[in-house]
Amino acid sequence: MKQENGNNLSEPVYNHLVEMLLTQKLKPGDRIPESKLADQFGISRTPIREALRRLASEGVIKIYPNRFAEVMTVDNDFIIQLGQARIAIDTMLTKLCIYYGSNADFEGLRRMAKVCTEATKTKDYILRTKTDMDFHLQLAHISRNQFLIKYQTEISLRVKLLVAWKYLQIDKGYDSSLSHLALVDALEERDEIKAIKIAVNHLVDFYGLDSHFPAGFFEK
Repeated sequence: MKQENGNNLSEPVYNHLVEMLLTQKLKPGDRIPESKLADQFGISRTPIREALRRLASEGVIKIYPNRFAEVMTVDNDFIIQLGQARIAIDTMLTKLCIYYGSNADFEGLRRMAKVCTEATKTKDYILRTKTDMDFHLQLAHISRNQFLIKYQTEISLRVKLLVAWKYLQIDKGYDSSLSHLALVDALEERDEIKAIKIAVNHLVDFYGLDSHFPAGFFEK
């Protein structure tokens, strides 16, 4: 027998779908199995569709009304443009973090980077992906800029999925937390030029922008 509908029932469905996306059990272009999810959770399709609408608002699935929902595809243009936007944002975040950040703030960032490193060693790719983006979200909070916090929060899930897909396609030894740790060192030293260079090069490398733009393009 189906449970009563309600937003509270959509939450576990949402979390389940996010985990499937992060582990590539659902890949770009895959259709979301609504009926299977309804049977799995013992609920009607109403909370299933509520979870899907939430994911659609976060830009990771596309809903075709009265037909189906599918995972958004990620093409090269999307990756390049997201990388460009993140460089612009993180460059300003780095400046603001040096201006507003305390040593306690930076120590918190260091702990997050270390968690990411440990997750890499234990091959906990979901934790590594989450901590990777949480690190950048925390930079936004340290910046005290509400617009940058809002922007980072809105793109958080899209970035997490891209990070997860990228991690699963490249050498498992890749560890973004090494760049994060170097960035924390530069922030603690209040070395703006060094910090921006680390932040920019980290994103240029991750998003493959060096093959589309001349060397040093984003550092100017």
